[in-house]
Amino acid sequence: MRNCGSSEIKVNIIVKNNRKNFQKVPLKQLTTLFFCVIINGAYCSKKKKSHERDIFYKKMRTRDTEKYNEIIETINDLFFENGQVPSTREIGEAIGMPNGTLMRYLNWMREEGMIDFDDGKARSIMTDVIRKSKVKSKPIPIVGSIACGTPALAEENIDSYISLSTEFLGRGQCFFLRASGESMINAGIDDGDLVLIKQQQSAWDGQIVVALTEDGETTLKRFYRDDKLKKIRLRPENDSMEDILVESCQIQGVAIKVIKDL
Repeated sequence: MRNCGSSEIKVNIIVKNNRKNFQKVPLKQLTTLFFCVIINGAYCSKKKKSHERDIFYKKMRTRDTEKYNEIIETINDLFFENGQVPSTREIGEAIGMPNGTLMRYLNWMREEGMIDFDDGKARSIMTDVIRKSKVKSKPIPIVGSIACGTPALAEENIDSYISLSTEFLGRGQCFFLRASGESMINAGIDDGDLVLIKQQQSAWDGQIVVALTEDGETTLKRFYRDDKLKKIRLRPENDSMEDILVESCQIQGVAIKVIKDL
């Protein structure tokens, strides 16, 4: 029983299973003992959890790397399918893994440098593939054919768009022209190839250009100035075809790259 008029409290003390008489123990001493027990218990609990985590990570280090590769491949696949970094829920559903287990894998993979992410930030998982692919890009129009007398990028000429890295494109405005026919086969441009055209209104002799002629026809040919005839020579890269001579032409762009099917 506690004595309300003093700072002492009566407790039972058992030593070697023998019950002794009640004796007075200072409340301060009992309080100190109580907190020691709590702190020690918390320390033991934390140490136990740390030990369990160490055992889990040790087991993970000895497991086959197929599971880690599966997680990374799933993250990359979801990123390219959806156009954004996947959430942990989406990753777990894709590979059939509970979120808690997945988070332990992701934390260990981050410690090993396989991935990276910000705690508490949604959709922040970064793989090497995602990191390298998250560069600045812009949509590039694909022109199937150019109607007579119209600018190359008139809306009626655009079939679709494709996003490309600005590092690949370089500076300036560009569009893709789908090659038609065999007039440029000696330059490695075959029927159906996508030719990347940089928009500009001038060209050096020998450059391959998209030219709008006086009669309203648009053609992809090699550009030359014929000073002797005072004309423009548009030369096909095909030995069976003749040059096209025109008084003048409007250059709509210069070919800089070719994408082809093998």
